[in-house]
Order: sequence, then structure tokens, then C-alpha cells
Amino acid sequence: MAMNAEFSIHNLFREDLKLYSNHDPHLSRLKEAKYVFHPPLAENMPFSVPGIYILTGGRQIGKSTLIKMLIKNLLTKKGIPPKHIFYLPCDLIGRYQELVPIMHKIFDETGRGGSFYLFIDEITYVKDWDRAIKYFADLGYFRKGRVLITGSDSAILKEGMKKFPGRRGKSDITDFHYYPVSFFEYLSLLAPKLKSAAKEITEIISPLEKLSDLNIGVMAKKFPSSILKTIARYFDRYLLTGGFLPAINEYYDHKKINQFIYQTYQQWVIGDILKRGKKEQFLKEIITALSNKLSKQISIHNIASETEIQHHATVQEYLAALEDMDVLFVQPALREDKLKAAPKKAKKIHFSDPFIAQSLISWARDLDTWNFACENIIKESRLKEALVEGCLSSLIKRKHKTYYIKSEGEVDIAVPSIKGFIPIEIKWTENLKGSELKQILKYKNGIIAYKGTEFGKYAGISVLPASVLALLEC
Repeated sequence: MAMNAEFSIHNLFREDLKLYSNHDPHLSRLKEAKYVFHPPLAENMPFSVPGIYILTGGRQIGKSTLIKMLIKNLLTKKGIPPKHIFYLPCDLIGRYQELVPIMHKIFDETGRGGSFYLFIDEITYVKDWDRAIKYFADLGYFRKGRVLITGSDSAILKEGMKKFPGRRGKSDITDFHYYPVSFFEYLSLLAPKLKSAAKEITEIISPLEKLSDLNIGVMAKKFPSSILKTIARYFDRYLLTGGFLPAINEYYDHKKINQFIYQTYQQWVIGDILKRGKKEQFLKEIITALSNKLSKQISIHNIASETEIQHHATVQEYLAALEDMDVLFVQPALREDKLKAAPKKAKKIHFSDPFIAQSLISWARDLDTWNFACENIIKESRLKEALVEGCLSSLIKRKHKTYYIKSEGEVDIAVPSIKGFIPIEIKWTENLKGSELKQILKYKNGIIAYKGTEFGKYAGISVLPASVLALLEC
């Protein structure tokens, strides 16, 4: 098949594997980076059963690079012939009418009815893309082949998939979500000597239920303060770069993050909002309003009152869009007797990653982002305290449902468990005060995560470093 240049550059493995490794637009960049992350999905994606799979996740987190690594593993470790694999980027395809003939040519190349691996990247660029996929599914093209579809808008992608039930194959797992690098992955990448200690910590205190029964003496003996202080220093840097590899490499190359790195992420959020027919100015007002209320209880009406937006339903639409894009997440209050969300109570809104938070808040306030980060992240600030809570909530949320407790007082995080729920209070201070812990002390299985670097007990409940809690996600 004669491929257009925009497709052939992504399929160089069909000519030569070395050429692919050295000149692919995504893989070639890895040779210039000091820190390269090899996601487990690139080798362990359960992809053996034919069918339609989806991969969601925010933009600029490495989904395309993940796919390129997966292709390389299929070629080198699984022995899949190059002609049975094709990577199709959709950024230059506008409508499904353009997508259908391109896919016809791909299937003619791989052999109709034969085994193949087709990767369709950022398919939500294509208007009515689901019509094209349904068309080929109805013709039986995916009975022996595998197609992995990616998109940065999880709601649009999953909604489109609902239109062809029963056509996705027999695999037990068909949907995957890709996140920025977690703190455990970050620590393993930047400080590999600490990886075994970090893994041992998580094994001792996981699952979360174990946290309330920590043997402080054993923990202190196993993990001396020198290790915990080093982990804490890396967590402080993680708050600056988040889990975004361009920011991580930029900071460790230059000890600062260039404005163009921030702008890359600012522009994809703005661009995706504009694609939805929404206004940049409204986005800026909403981000500004949120930045003043991070880690605080908030309602849609509260946000609307600080903007020029007339209807609270419009604010809800923007928040839903940002949540679908993995920019932020809404954390509801827990109804303790039912272990589910209390819909009538105020919610908390957190950014999904501290780097994204800095990028968007500084943009909304018309500030230089690095200077903003120096004043608010490198130095201690009220915003940093709020981002610590959001960061920990986001990391735990990757594997657990998270809520907060709104009662006479407040508890920052509540995680449902086998025995009920686990309440967690975040205090970004080294000196704990009983007057600020009244609510968490009501729970015998409560946990306090603080800025310090020692394990301990306070009024009988477990205390551990916030940086250690950040490792629990792994």
C-alpha cells in the first residue's frame, strides 16, 4: 500500500526495525531524554484476544509513545510480522468519510479475515468516528484482528463505544486508562536505589487497611530517617514537575522548567475546550475561581458567583469537560451509612496532577508559570498545601474510589474498604495540633499524613509521612 507521508513516518518498522527506532517521531525523542519511562502496559497489555480495545488518558502524557513501544515489543518479543501491524494517527483526518477508505486500504494490505494489529491514535479528532468502526465491525473485520483506539476525551470515546455492543470481542478487559507517571514510578525512575525500599514500604502498608495498625517500632527500624527524608525531597520535586516526563526531564536538565513546556499543556486544554464550542474566557474565569477554593468544600453556584457566567449549568458543563480530559476530578462527600456519595452535600474539586494545576492557574492569572511555581511550590504556600491534598487524592483514586467526610468537622479523604471506610487527614505541617485533628480522632482506624519524615502515633491513630502515602498508588 502506498502510504501518505503522514502515515509512513509512523510505520517505518515496515521497512526496517532500526530505522523505526531511530527515526520514528516518538521513539527518536526518547534517545534525547535522560529519563525514559517504560510503561508496564507496553509489555503486559492483555491483547491476545481479537477485538476492539480502547485506551483513554489526557493529552501529552505519552499515549502515542506507549503505542510505539507496544508495536516494538510485538515485533521483537512476540514475533508479529511487520505487515500485520499498522499505526494510524488521526490528527489530520476530519470526518469518518475520510477514515473509511484509509482503513479499507489498511485491511487490503494486512489481508481480509487475517490476524492484524491496528492502532488508531486520537480517533476523537474524527467527526462521527464511531460510524466507521461500527461499519467494519459489522463486516466482521475484527473477528481475527485487534484494533486499539485511543482518545483524550474519555467520555466521548466510551459513549461512542456503547453504539456497538457485542462487537468488541471476548476479552475480559477491553478498556485501559493511562495516567501521568505516579510518584512510585517517578521515584523508581529518578532514584532507582530507592526503588526496593519504596516497594517494601508499599508492601508493608498495603492494602490501605494496614495503615491503621502500623507497628511504628518496626517501621522506624526498617526505614531510617535518611531514607524517609530522601523520599520526602523527591516528593517535593514531584509536586513541581508532576508526572509529565517533558517537565521532569526539563527540570533535571536545567533546574527550571521552560515556559514552552507549560504552554504545550496550556494550549491542549484550551484547544480541546474550544473544540467543544466553549469560550476561553469562561475557562479562565472558572480556573481562577477554582484556584481560590482548592481542597475546600465548594458548589457549582459558588464557582458561578465568581465568574461572569450567568447559568450554573454552564459551569457544570465546563467542569465535566475538564474531568473527561483528565485535567481535574470532583470528589464528593461520603454518606457514611451507605458508603456512597452524598449528592446534596458540597464537593471538593482537585486537579489530577500538580503540574497541570500550576500550568493552568498561572495561565488563568496571566503569570509567568516558572515564577509562579517558585513562589508557590518551591516555597511553602497555601496553594502548595492544597495541591498536596489533591495530589494524594488523585494518586489513591487511580485504584480506589475516594470521597471526603463532611460532618461536624472535615476529613480530607475517605476510601471505602472491606470493613467500612478508611479516613485520612492530610496536614502539610511538621507540628500536629489536636485542635485541628478533632474530626479524624473520632475514627479509631483514622490515618494522618503529614509533612514530617517519621512514622508515629497521635492519640492512638497512625501518623505517616505524606510522601509515603503517595507511594500507596503503585
